[in-house]
Amino acid sequence: MDWYQTFIHKSKRLEGGGQFLEIGSGGGFLKTVFPEVITSDILDLPIVDVVCCSDVTCFTV
Repeated sequence: MDWYQTFIHKSKRLEGGGQFLEIGSGGGFLKTVFPEVITSDILDLPIVDVVCCSDVTCFTV
């Protein structure tokens, strides 16, 4: 859990705003401690917001 808190703290300090995307969310629980993250995975799981393959993402940067 300490790693998640460090990640959240550093992520929110990034300049430029924007959204946060977790790739490969199936095995984690980041969204429970960082609700604004967009979760993604190749599998359609209950905790996943977007089902996609990481090498062909549906997001633009």
